[in-house]
Amino acid sequence: MLTVLLRSAVSAALIGVLLAVCLRLPDLEHGTVALLMVLAIVGIAAKWGRAEAFTAAIAGSLGFAYYFLLPAGVGVSSLADRVALAAFFLTAVVCGQLAARRNRAVAVQSETEKLSRMVNALLHIAADESQLPRLAHQLAEIFEVNGAAIYDTHTGKVYRSGAGSADISDVSLQKATSTGLQVQHSKSGVFVAPVKHGGEVVGSVGICGARLSESLVGAIADRVGLGLAKFYAIEKAAEAEAVRRADELKSAILDAMAHEMRNPLNSVKLAATTLLSGHVGSELHKREMLTIIEEEANRMDRFIDESVQVARLEARELTLNKEPQDLTRLIPAAVEDMGSTIRQRPLRMAIPTLPPTECDREMIARVVKQLLNNALKYSPAGAPLAISAERSGAAIVINVVDSGPGVAEDERERIFEKYYRGRASRSRTPGTGLGLSSAKSIVEAHGGKIWVTAAPGGGAAFHVSLPITTGGAIAAGNAVGVQ
Repeated sequence: MLTVLLRSAVSAALIGVLLAVCLRLPDLEHGTVALLMVLAIVGIAAKWGRAEAFTAAIAGSLGFAYYFLLPAGVGVSSLADRVALAAFFLTAVVCGQLAARRNRAVAVQSETEKLSRMVNALLHIAADESQLPRLAHQLAEIFEVNGAAIYDTHTGKVYRSGAGSADISDVSLQKATSTGLQVQHSKSGVFVAPVKHGGEVVGSVGICGARLSESLVGAIADRVGLGLAKFYAIEKAAEAEAVRRADELKSAILDAMAHEMRNPLNSVKLAATTLLSGHVGSELHKREMLTIIEEEANRMDRFIDESVQVARLEARELTLNKEPQDLTRLIPAAVEDMGSTIRQRPLRMAIPTLPPTECDREMIARVVKQLLNNALKYSPAGAPLAISAERSGAAIVINVVDSGPGVAEDERERIFEKYYRGRASRSRTPGTGLGLSSAKSIVEAHGGKIWVTAAPGGGAAFHVSLPITTGGAIAAGNAVGVQ
């Protein structure tokens, strides 16, 4: 109110100055003076509003009548002068009202455009509470204010943007949340409004350093409420999806384990029954039965290990102990760990001297063995295999090439999905579709990539890319969570 009174006084003073200037100009017609004052009143209306323009119109009418209508300084003596004065006053008031109305329309249009930009920002911002600081930044940027703050009762945190956001106290934000009422601090230019969703107060929003109407602040709070509602909805959906996927994963793993273990268990049972019968025959035959038991037990152990590992990766419970490793030694050691399984096949190995790569030795060895097991499974008996490594830019690429049927081009992405198996072999070769999925998760957790191409001589070529170590060695045992 004080601001309006002060501006009204300034408006009257400006009209007085204009009259004084016109009195000093010789031979200035009355109509010209009236037009100049009307223009001044229109400018005041466009700048400040109708109250200031009305005050200027009254001051202008009185001054115009006193100084320019004859007899000067006595009053309005004739009917023509009275009509002229009334016409001037009405013209000034109407023009002032139209200018103020246009000014308000422009302001409303600007507010609408800014609210529309804010809605678009909410649509494109990621549905994650970690994006609330970005939302506060965009709020300050769109509405051109010195600072903005968003208080989220869900997390109990205040997210700020802009130097002026320090003037928006936590107490004001929490007060608006507890009372559900808009708070305004006129001296500091701070507006705080509650943010509601579904009739429930879920936070508050504060703005500092701009002249905003109460309705605009409320509209901003409504848009922020839509943003918070979006975050909450996505979060709840993600939680529900995580529970559903966890249940599906458990069920799938149990089904796969039951199916995958039946064949090796039958082989173990048959070999054990033969040994227990006492009709084994020669020592060679006995050794064959024991070898079958050992190999099938190893097969079950690998499957259980893969299943548990995939479940832990899915739940993000696996950590990587990353250290600089020499793949020149790691890869041959992984091959040697496979024992007689790999020694029964011709294997061509080409591992030159390579720079170190930062990785979990056990996990990358597991990937190498998984790719070799996959190559053994899908290659014809006695067919050769090949494993090599090479430097490619800032990465080392491990290649495992088999002599199998290869992978169709339209399946080269899908074979790394859990439980997916290629069309050409799913009915002929036993498997669960977990091995390559597990390998992909491990490689990507290291910041690497895994893919498959067609081998030049037929078959499939699997490639694993791992980044070369930069910045020197790190301390042993540094745990890095899988993302």
